[in-house]
Amino acid sequence: MEKSFNEKLEELITKKASDFEVSKLFKEEIGLYLGSLEKKYDKDKGYTFLVSHTKNLEKFIIDIYKYVLRVSFLDYMPPINSIPVVFVALGSFGREQLCIYSDLDIMIAYKDVKGFDIKPLMERVLYLAWDAGLKLGHRVHEIEELESAAKSDITIKTALLEGRYFFGSKFLWIEVENKLERIRRTQKEDFIKAKLLENETRLKKYPLSNEPSIKDGYGALREDNTLLWILKSEYNIRYIKDLSHTIINEEEYKEFRIALEFLFRLRIAMHFVAKKKKDILTFDIQKEVAKKLGFYDTKRKTSESLLLKKTLHSLMTIHAFTAYYISVFTQAVDFGKMQKLSNNLYLSDGMLYCDCSYESDLKEFLDIFLLLEEDVKFHESMLGFFKGVQIPDKLNSRTKKTLFKLFSKDRLSDFLICIYEAGVLEKIFVPFNRVANLAQFDGYHSYPVDKHSILTVKNLENINDKAVLKIFNSLEKNEKDLLKVVAFFHDIGKGRASDHREIGSKIFKSYAKQLGVKEHDAERGSRLILLHTLMSNTAQREDILSEKVILNFVSLVEDKKTLDMLFVLTYADISAVANNAYTVFIANLLNELYQNSLSMIDKKELVGEAVKRKSKEKRLLLTKEFEELSKEAKKKTFSIESNLFFIKFTPHEIVDIIHMALCEDEFSLKIENSDRFVMHLITKKEFNLGWFLSKFVHIDLVSMDIFRLFDSAKYFKMEFSSIIDDNDGHLKKLIKDAFDMNKKISFKKPIIKKEEIEIDCNHSLTYAKMSLKCKNQKGLMATVIDVFDSLKIDIATAKISTVKNITRDLFLIEKNTVFCEKSAEIVDLFTNT
Repeated sequence: MEKSFNEKLEELITKKASDFEVSKLFKEEIGLYLGSLEKKYDKDKGYTFLVSHTKNLEKFIIDIYKYVLRVSFLDYMPPINSIPVVFVALGSFGREQLCIYSDLDIMIAYKDVKGFDIKPLMERVLYLAWDAGLKLGHRVHEIEELESAAKSDITIKTALLEGRYFFGSKFLWIEVENKLERIRRTQKEDFIKAKLLENETRLKKYPLSNEPSIKDGYGALREDNTLLWILKSEYNIRYIKDLSHTIINEEEYKEFRIALEFLFRLRIAMHFVAKKKKDILTFDIQKEVAKKLGFYDTKRKTSESLLLKKTLHSLMTIHAFTAYYISVFTQAVDFGKMQKLSNNLYLSDGMLYCDCSYESDLKEFLDIFLLLEEDVKFHESMLGFFKGVQIPDKLNSRTKKTLFKLFSKDRLSDFLICIYEAGVLEKIFVPFNRVANLAQFDGYHSYPVDKHSILTVKNLENINDKAVLKIFNSLEKNEKDLLKVVAFFHDIGKGRASDHREIGSKIFKSYAKQLGVKEHDAERGSRLILLHTLMSNTAQREDILSEKVILNFVSLVEDKKTLDMLFVLTYADISAVANNAYTVFIANLLNELYQNSLSMIDKKELVGEAVKRKSKEKRLLLTKEFEELSKEAKKKTFSIESNLFFIKFTPHEIVDIIHMALCEDEFSLKIENSDRFVMHLITKKEFNLGWFLSKFVHIDLVSMDIFRLFDSAKYFKMEFSSIIDDNDGHLKKLIKDAFDMNKKISFKKPIIKKEEIEIDCNHSLTYAKMSLKCKNQKGLMATVIDVFDSLKIDIATAKISTVKNITRDLFLIEKNTVFCEKSAEIVDLFTNT
């Protein structure tokens, strides 16, 4: 039969084993205990588990101390109470909230009595504990040192205030308690100020986010600790609940305690999953932690999102409770010296206060707040106001319209933050129900949806980018107010299976009507929400020097007012993603996109072409032929710059051209020779088109299209007035010869007048345009192309047609060529002057 731990220890003591051998036995026993914890957790979660775990580890320390005493005093050991040593648990160990991988912080207090050689005894205890694998953090103090140690370091004073006796001389503990009481009463104000500053610093370092800190962050365990330290300093209580029947509202305490219990369970699960001390609920452990806590995927929600929703709700509940009661116990408020606004609302130095001994009235508050001319901040007591306010399930029409009017205030974000922290945001603004405490797992947003939305409004009220501020200031007051409403609701469609922009746009349009937003403004706001990611995505993922990209962007934005408002909204949205998310690099990209778009916004013809192209691309995506192309071929198709290419050809014709372009030969040729001769030619290298066309001067060129495709491929479609017999393969020989750029044309040049030529170097960002309208003549197009070839000017797109003996030709040429620089010379060459 296996011997018990105590029996094994007795054997070691009997044979006078070394401390090392004894520590190995303790280490083995501690290891067995820790190995059994996960099963214990499954049965007994939360605070009860932590208390049990604390007591079990406490017992190991006590057994080690008893062992040291026994082998030190042998048969002459005095009673425990007579040995001037006391063991005091500190920190989470003292609060009986010790987590799996947390350190055991203890203080050994002793009295320097000559008859006892205490220090060697304590050293032996500590070394044995460390060798046994206990993560012991320790302080050893002679009892007379306690007060001076507490004065020297606020951390020591904090630890001593929550010290808990767990073994040793009870006589000495009485003396220690007396010392601790004097420490508690000394410099209380300084202590509380220091704790408040620590709390404020932690909240700034660990704000509420999608990866919250469970120990030190917003609403985390340390906020609970801070309130307890303050109350202990003031009232000498051991637990917050000691005041739940008197000063602290009992119902509020129950809600707070439920949230705290969940955090205890969560932290234990995090330690188990990470297999180490872990206090930040990072994305990599969320799925396993969710499973450990009994969250499972549903049709609409993942287990991680359900876990985060519960976690964020708990953190907010704890923060609202602690922030409110910390203010109650630390800030003396003299309502008699303040401006009274209602039974329980007061104003002083731009700060709104609440006397929460009176009932709260939402309608009354909204009316008062709306009429306040100055921008006000919200004191923590206002958390109590909103937590206590009665909010009907359905707000009446007047209240909703008052809510909309609030957006005309210069500083609304403080109000939104207050109702958010009080946990009533979604009760006042009902559409936020679906996004309340909704974490975002995109690896981009740091904050849950509701907090991100409020921060977007806050950034709109505090614009730091000069270019954005200039545009914002140029807006009318009603447009600024609308933009603030849009900023608040821009992500309201999240948490659903469909595109959140489309869903959010519809929700806003419907809710805006209830708020009393004018139909025109509701329409614009709805469009802004639909487009709210467009500018950021275009600036950061697309080539904003590409005319195609700019025209696509402008075609969706449609007008300058929407462009201006979208730019400002994009700034506020990105700035609310995370600290320093809006970088100089992103600012420059957005500003460049804005400026490029501004130059194109009034070019209706080009924008119209972009719209038509988009429509054709959608049709193309639905065709079976296009679907059968490779992923790379599809990508190359959509990379074609010319909008006219997509407008001119049917989806079937586009796919045919792409197949020809993908051919590896230096040229691809397709001929139609029924009523007229039509040549489809794709070349892969420099092609002497002027010379090639000169070989067809004996027949009329009815129309010609030129389009640059991809991978150096250029497409030519030439339609002639007569049928051409090419049975001997003469045409292919001409094409091959035309790759010689040294060949020159030789025929009588056509007559072109200066007034028949129109050059526009400001046609678009990328292209200059040349239009030619003159009498159709033999060799006309060969001459035009030859002039371009002689000056090394590459035609990106050409559209040539002849109707009733008048040719109407359009050429688009990239601005980075010498075309604009030599436009006068080009005209001279065309007109033979």
